[in-house]
Amino acid sequence: MPKIAGLALSAALCALGLAPSAHADSPPYLTTDTEPAEKIQAAPFVEASAMSGGYELTYAVDTAIPLAPGWEMTLVPRLVTIGDGRTAATGLGDTEIAVKYLAWSDKDAQVTIAFEPNVVLPTGGRRFGDDLVELELPILASKAWGPWSLSGEFGYERDGATSRNDHAPLSLLLERAVTGRFSVGVEMADDIPFRSGRRASLETNVGGDWTIRDGLQLELMVGRRTIGVDGPADLHSCLALAVEF
Repeated sequence: MPKIAGLALSAALCALGLAPSAHADSPPYLTTDTEPAEKIQAAPFVEASAMSGGYELTYAVDTAIPLAPGWEMTLVPRLVTIGDGRTAATGLGDTEIAVKYLAWSDKDAQVTIAFEPNVVLPTGGRRFGDDLVELELPILASKAWGPWSLSGEFGYERDGATSRNDHAPLSLLLERAVTGRFSVGVEMADDIPFRSGRRASLETNVGGDWTIRDGLQLELMVGRRTIGVDGPADLHSCLALAVEF
């Protein structure tokens, strides 16, 4: 995206109070859904974050590929723009690869459990990424009743080669179908460090999705993240268009 267009998009998002999560595990929310894809799915999305002194835009495509019944592979390459209102730079961001396995599904109770180990490769380097190999081993669970559904994710994550940055991502997502084609959701997420002295991050998100037609869905999320009790906060958003082939 040209520099002027990137700055204009950032300004528009900030004006609306929008902006993104650290990872795009399952756009637009942090909590990943439990159901493996039965067809190839692609969800191009834009994340934006606004913090003191700058902004960051992420352009990516979350592609889910069915491998076998109950198995799915996900690939998420990223392009990142970082700016401060005066200058901006764009480059390749980090790349995420995940494999999802449907461990248990009870259709009568509408309860599902899945596992999705994933790795983030530091293709963005120091400037456009975390410059660390990130490995996560999460457990995914979901329960539906009537128009309501509750999804959760808990796991272990290691950033880098040592245990210094080990932490436990935790998130809960409550969604309600308003009509046959529209639903809304509220999400709470935390990042609990295993080592004392490190600060956790707390995130609150609200969003919704609109099924335009079968196999085509528009998704939006906005939220706020705080690092530590009195630490810095940012506003973030994610806009995605999910397509099933």
